[in-house]
Amino acid sequence: MFKSFILLIKHYFVDQRAIQELEAKQLQMEKGYFTIRSNRKISKIAYDELEYIESLADYIQLHLANGTPVNAKEKISHIEKELPDSFLRIHRSFIVNTTKISSFSRENVVIGEKELPISRTYKKVVVTKLQKG
Repeated sequence: MFKSFILLIKHYFVDQRAIQELEAKQLQMEKGYFTIRSNRKISKIAYDELEYIESLADYIQLHLANGTPVNAKEKISHIEKELPDSFLRIHRSFIVNTTKISSFSRENVVIGEKELPISRTYKKVVVTKLQKG
């Protein structure tokens, strides 16, 4: 009986943590931006301004709609967790804002003038999600 009670409490706290994480992500999406440390200062990046993220060795480069790149010493996998569902990992080096994609094929996506590759690892998920809209 005591083991069941402990197990129940454990599941409760796991569920509470998951709820808190979801609420934090919802709040961040409502804000419409995230913050990132770049050039020794914190920059606010609006989700709708961000076209895609490129991983370059030990840092990432955020490509904005106004053409200004923002560099930050951050792992792409870490930033991927912070982004809303409108962002999609298409390659180990690229995350794209699906609202900015002008066209796509099974091999690449086009954002503005830039053509980005879709890797074999992500191809099935990417094509399925993009075809759904």
